[in-house]
Amino acid sequence: MVKNQRELNKKLVKELAECRTKLAHCQNDFEVEKSIKNGLYFFILENGMFEKLKTFELNAKYQSTDYKIKSLEKLANDLP
Repeated sequence: MVKNQRELNKKLVKELAECRTKLAHCQNDFEVEKSIKNGLYFFILENGMFEKLKTFELNAKYQSTDYKIKSLEKLANDLP
């Protein structure tokens, strides 16, 4: 039984290390996305677009609209 417990412990330690690596990647991705969004917010403020943002947010349907898809469609449609 000790051998089986040791094997189980080794497996659990390995899984923990993998989870920590995945968590570190997720945290990094989150920080990158946060930085990009903060840059966009600054751009909006710097260019006097805050009132337009407020109007957009009043009409936005965040729960039912996939803005990632809408953004990609917009970019694709604006290509020459």
